[in-house]
Amino acid sequence: MKDKKYGCIKKGMSLVIAIVMAMGLIACGGKETEETTSNGTTGYVYVPQFQTLDTGEETHINNVKIHDEKLYYISYTYDESTQESKNEFIYRPLDALENTETLNLNMETPEGFTSGIGDFTFDKEGNFYIMKHISPIYIEGMEYKESDYKTFLVKYNADFQEVWSVDLAEIFTEENSYVQNMITGGENKIYLSSNNVIYVIDGAGSFVKTISANANWINGLTATSDGRVFVVQYGNSGMELVEIDTEKDVMGETLQGIPDTNNEIRAGLNGTLLMGGYNKLYEYDLNTQEAMEVLDWVESNIHGNSVRDISMLEDGRVAVYCDDYEGTSEVVFLTKTEASKVPQKKILTLATLYGSNSSMQEAVVNFNKKNTEYVIKIKEYIDETAEWTESTYADALNKFHADMAGGDCPDLIDLSMVNLKNITAKGVLEDLTPYLKSSEVANIDDFVPSVLNAYKIDGIQATVPTYFMVDTLLGRTSVVGEEPGWTMEEMIALTKANPGKQLMHGMTKERALQTCLMYASDSFIDYESGTCSFDSPEFIQFLEFANCFDLEYEYNEDESFPQMLQAGKVLLSNASFSDVHAYQMYYLMFEADGVTPIGYPTADGKPGVFLSGNEIYGISAQSENKDAAWKFLESVLSGQSTSYGWGFPSRKEQLEEMFKEACEPEYQKNENGEILMDEEGNPMQYPKTSWGYDNWDVDIYAATQEEINGIRHLIEIARPLSRESEEIYAIIGEEAAPYFAGQKSAEEVANIIQSRVRIYVSENN
Repeated sequence: MKDKKYGCIKKGMSLVIAIVMAMGLIACGGKETEETTSNGTTGYVYVPQFQTLDTGEETHINNVKIHDEKLYYISYTYDESTQESKNEFIYRPLDALENTETLNLNMETPEGFTSGIGDFTFDKEGNFYIMKHISPIYIEGMEYKESDYKTFLVKYNADFQEVWSVDLAEIFTEENSYVQNMITGGENKIYLSSNNVIYVIDGAGSFVKTISANANWINGLTATSDGRVFVVQYGNSGMELVEIDTEKDVMGETLQGIPDTNNEIRAGLNGTLLMGGYNKLYEYDLNTQEAMEVLDWVESNIHGNSVRDISMLEDGRVAVYCDDYEGTSEVVFLTKTEASKVPQKKILTLATLYGSNSSMQEAVVNFNKKNTEYVIKIKEYIDETAEWTESTYADALNKFHADMAGGDCPDLIDLSMVNLKNITAKGVLEDLTPYLKSSEVANIDDFVPSVLNAYKIDGIQATVPTYFMVDTLLGRTSVVGEEPGWTMEEMIALTKANPGKQLMHGMTKERALQTCLMYASDSFIDYESGTCSFDSPEFIQFLEFANCFDLEYEYNEDESFPQMLQAGKVLLSNASFSDVHAYQMYYLMFEADGVTPIGYPTADGKPGVFLSGNEIYGISAQSENKDAAWKFLESVLSGQSTSYGWGFPSRKEQLEEMFKEACEPEYQKNENGEILMDEEGNPMQYPKTSWGYDNWDVDIYAATQEEINGIRHLIEIARPLSRESEEIYAIIGEEAAPYFAGQKSAEEVANIIQSRVRIYVSENN
């Protein structure tokens, strides 16, 4: 894994403005608006206009702030050939983003040192403040002290002239302090947060006092347009907003009604706050302590996780700065518009338990931007902004299954959090085989055959994961043998043959039972017939196996898991890997000559290797828009991955590219470009990445063909991981507790579990 140089921006600073008018519907909230109907004929929507900033591949943008109708940011450019970097402070007027102004701050830097700009903020009088970092120019072989690195808070007036500069080392009173956030407020004061402490500095640059936030971590600082200052932090009730008393400089009132937020909280108009959640934008009224929905990000063709700054403009538009992992930077202007004036699109509904899935949101936004006829709306069954109760998940799942079977069935279904065999047995899913056979961009021949076969259930291609992980159990060959695959009886025999040794690290009775069920629940539930067999000898054996462990596990802080594995004190390791490097790391962790992917125990003794799919969607068999729904799946499976996709790709070409890259060595070279040799005459490699687990670290070098073949074999024999209902796990855990406590026999408990789960399956099948 190569280190990347990140920072922010101006390289020749040509700006290409690409304006795209999105014509889909955008839901709107607010007291003065009517509710937008499904066909958008009443109420208001926010229509987005996108302006893309092309800053060049070598330039990055950091610390973006929309202030006073201008876009400010720090640019960072790194030249690989000269190993020189450049920081610049830049702004662009929002009404003329093609015009770039570089602010010359005339920062003096001692000889032999380099300077950079960190965060910055403004006050209501037009002054601004920057964090100035001074560090020595790196020279190989030189030793550097902590005191060589300095951070200054510098104040500039509206004419960009320096007013004062303060060395923060003279102000910080806590160890390991560094500035995470800063804001101005009150009577010309500057508030700096570091860990869970806030430092207060007055307008003359003098230290005032520190404020303890009484929180494990401060997530951010924000202020209203009239100077009220707030701390964003995680507290006992989740995300909290706490006002600072700017006269006494102490923590004040904790405000209520804070919606789900990704920490993007900014000043709104008239003393309000704008709160950017993962799914929606809210306006928070500080007087009523109520959050009103302004718009839905996805319905505005914006991916919520890409939002970096928000501003409510004087003309009523909302300006949003977004960027993503692909390096795309854009400003989006959202204009409030009567819904009746916006051309309508046909609606496709995508059902999901959780709507905050980043890759799903990005995929939907990408589809909606490009499709001129259809727009996808996400229907989430769990409201992540509402208070979680004991019945939240069960209620959502029951409603989800009722809709799947009834007349309110969606067009598309997110299958990442549901039991695939259960939903397939109900006849809910369309067979994707004919679509895959006729597609020009996501053809059946484009995908790894074993991955397709793994998700071919009850004779239909239920889904195709865009990416997947592989889950299995590893053990020393000298302990578990050379051949993968075993039964529960064989695992129990291994446990009995190694007294005083742990089968798996951190295992308890409850965790052992959960692990067995996670990878073997299909053995006890037949969703096609609606029957279950938890009173069988096999499940009783699971209970007895789990009972071999302790109720609580006592961790030894002096001995890490890798150390215990290498010493033979732990026999097996769970292994869940999403790329070649992770596979290498798990094998290297044993520090043994032979490691066998024995797998999880199964009834037939075949290797228990499982695929855990990412970005998996299905088409509803009841949908009236199947061809349009397939267009969405086709876009997801086309090979143009989202920024958040991770795991082994299911497309053959991409998987082979991953394998090829993992096998290519990276050699150390001298100044003439010649490969360096070690004492034995072998080429010297750079590690491709490094991994750490507890106190154990390892460098990962180019993969061998043997390692690639090992991964191929596991992919070929893997089966999809079933995701049982949390309700079923809860029933089993609740009823197993008396057995683990010695109050009931395994047979008694198994009969009770059988009765309860059978009723649950029949009611939800």
